[in-house]
Amino acid sequence: MKTILNNIMAAAIICCIFLFAGCPNSAIPKTDINSNAPLNPQIQPGEISEQDIMSAFALTKGNITASDAAAKIGTNAPSASVAGLTFSGNTVTAYDDKAGTFTVKVKGTKDGKPFEKELTFTGFTHPYAGTELGSLHYLSGNIFVFDKAIEKNMPLDTFIADANAAQGEGFVSFSYSLSAGSKTVVSGKHSEYELTALLTKVHGDKVKIMADYKIIYKKLSGGNKSVEYGPVSTKTAKESESYFTQDDVLKYVFGKTNGNFVKVDTNKFASYYYAMSKFSNSSAVQFDMTQIQKYVDLYRIKDAGEHLAVNIQAGINNPKNGGIEANDLTGELTVNYCIATADQLSDQNGIKHSRPVIKKGFQKIQTDADIRSHFIFTVILSPRNEDSKEKWKNKSLQNARLFHVNEIYMPIGVLINPLPEPGSTANPYYLSVCDPGNDLLGSGNYGLSKDTNNRDIYIKNISLNKTAGNNDLKVSMELCGGTVEMTTRPFLGYNP
Repeated sequence: MKTILNNIMAAAIICCIFLFAGCPNSAIPKTDINSNAPLNPQIQPGEISEQDIMSAFALTKGNITASDAAAKIGTNAPSASVAGLTFSGNTVTAYDDKAGTFTVKVKGTKDGKPFEKELTFTGFTHPYAGTELGSLHYLSGNIFVFDKAIEKNMPLDTFIADANAAQGEGFVSFSYSLSAGSKTVVSGKHSEYELTALLTKVHGDKVKIMADYKIIYKKLSGGNKSVEYGPVSTKTAKESESYFTQDDVLKYVFGKTNGNFVKVDTNKFASYYYAMSKFSNSSAVQFDMTQIQKYVDLYRIKDAGEHLAVNIQAGINNPKNGGIEANDLTGELTVNYCIATADQLSDQNGIKHSRPVIKKGFQKIQTDADIRSHFIFTVILSPRNEDSKEKWKNKSLQNARLFHVNEIYMPIGVLINPLPEPGSTANPYYLSVCDPGNDLLGSGNYGLSKDTNNRDIYIKNISLNKTAGNNDLKVSMELCGGTVEMTTRPFLGYNP
C-alpha cells in the first residue's frame, strides 16, 4: 500500500513540473493583450543594393577600372552622401580589370539597421582599352624636368642613365592626346596606364626621346595579385633635344628664393636704399644668400663630372629705371630683385628672372610731428643782437628753394640757401637744418641728407614760405612718395 501511495505522489510531482514548464506566461508578466508586438523583438538586418554602393562611391561604369572601383569602396570613405547610409568595414576580395568585374564585402548601417553582404559587380570596362598615342603636348614648356640634373650639375651621360633607370619618371614631363576619344595621358606610372620614356644621346650633346604607352590590367584572385600589360604604343617624342643651359640654372636657382630673400634694415629710411641703388646702378640691398649659396658654390667652376659653370649673383633688375622704389611716407620699399650672372647685372642686359617684393616697416614721415622728430630748423644770427632778430622777423619768403636734388645730374646735390651766410649787412642770418655747425642737407653720397638721428634720407626738394612780421616758417619737404608740410618757429641761434 505504501508503495502505491509513493508512486502516486511521484506522478503528481512530475505532472506539476510539466505544467509549469509548458506555461511560461505563468511566471513572466504578460504584455497588453491587444498588442501585436513580439515579446522579444529583434532588429531586422538592413538591405544594401548595388546601386546604393555605386551612388555612395560615385562610380560610373566605363570611367574607372574594376580594380580602382573596388579600391574606392575599400576605403570606407564614400564620395557622396547618401541619406542613412554608412560604411564601417568594407573589404575587397577579388577584381579583374580585363573581365570588368570585382567582388567586395560591405559592412555598415542603412537607415539605422546593420548590414553585411558580399556583392559582385560587372560591366566595368577599362577606360583606356583600345587607345593609342596621338599628338604630343608639353606640360611645362619643356619636355625635360631638369631639377635633378641642375641640383647636382649632372653631366649629360649621367642624366640619360638615371632617366632611363627611372623610365623617364621625374626627368621628363609631357602628355599625349589619344587617337580614340578625347582622353589625354600624362608621362609617368599611373593606376590605369604607364607613359614612360627612353632617352638616347645623339649628335654628341643632344637627346632623343622615345615614348612608350601601355595599358595596365590588374587582377586579384584567391588572395594573389597580378598585373598584365596591354599592347604598347610607341612614338618618337623628340628627335633632338638640348640639355640644360645657363638660363635653366638661373631659372631654377631663382625658384629657390622667397619673399625673405631681400634683407633690409628697417631702422633706416627706404629712400636710403633707393638712392644708393638707383644712382650707382647696383644693389645697396642685401640678400639672404643662404637660400642659394650652395648653387653659387656648385656652379662657380666646372669640376670633373659636372656640366657647366655659371657665375650666379643676386641683384636688382634695372635699378635706374623702376627696379627700386621707395616711399618714406608709408615706410615701404619695392625691390625688383633678380638672379642673374655677374655680366648680366653689370650690363643690366639679358636678365630674365626677377620679381618685385614690397618690404615694410621702415622709418616714415607723414605728419607735422614726424618732421619735427627728424629735423630741427635753426636760424643762425650774426651778429647776435636784437637788430638781427628783427631783420629775420621782417624777412618775407615765397616758395624759396632751400634745397634741391636734380636726379638727371646725380650724384650732384645742390644746396640753395636763400638766406645768405653771415657777413651780409642786409640779411645777417642763415638757415641751418639739424646741425648748426654742419649743414646735413645733401651731405651724403648721391645727394642723401641726414636727420637728427644721423639716418640717411633722400630729400628731393625743400621750399620755404614766410610772412614778413611773423617768425613762423612754413616748410614744404618733397620726399620719396610725396610731399609733407609743417609750420615751425625756428630756433634763433648764433654763429659759433
